[in-house]
Amino acid sequence: VALAGVFLVSNFLDYYTTKKGLEAGLREGNPFAKTIMKMGWHKYQFFKFVGPALFTYQALTSEDPNYIWTASLAVGAGMFLYAAIQNWLLMAGKRLAEKGE
Repeated sequence: VALAGVFLVSNFLDYYTTKKGLEAGLREGNPFAKTIMKMGWHKYQFFKFVGPALFTYQALTSEDPNYIWTASLAVGAGMFLYAAIQNWLLMAGKRLAEKGE
């Protein structure tokens, strides 16, 4: 259950830093997310939150004897955290570049 919470929180951090980065003038690098964003921000929000929520629900209700869902949640959380950290670093780099001008 704790890993599911980490997965969902890291997804939210990725969403939040992506939103802040786009507001700061950065561009989306994920072609899948970029395509959904072109359809509208609300559709992006829907897919960004509902997809991982359904994934988490399936993981928590599965009777998986091989811990595949546990590994999937751990990998997914790691990917979301990596994206959030990358977004933070890009925003920090942009701020430093703007100060240096």
